[in-house]
Amino acid sequence: MPGSSGAPVLNDQWLPVALHHRSIPHPSHRNKWIANRGIRISAILANLKLHASKRNTDAVRIAELLEL
Repeated sequence: MPGSSGAPVLNDQWLPVALHHRSIPHPSHRNKWIANRGIRISAILANLKLHASKRNTDAVRIAELLEL
């Protein structure tokens, strides 16, 4: 649905594995959606760790809050 970005994507055991990123529209129907895309949480955490290792102050603070 429109506006779902940031919603958790759950696996079959109801564990969050990604964050909703965007919907893929149907090529010939303007208001019809055929798929959804998510960004894996592991990719988000890897990127956060990379930026924290480069001393990005915001990334360091977030990593500390998440106890990474």
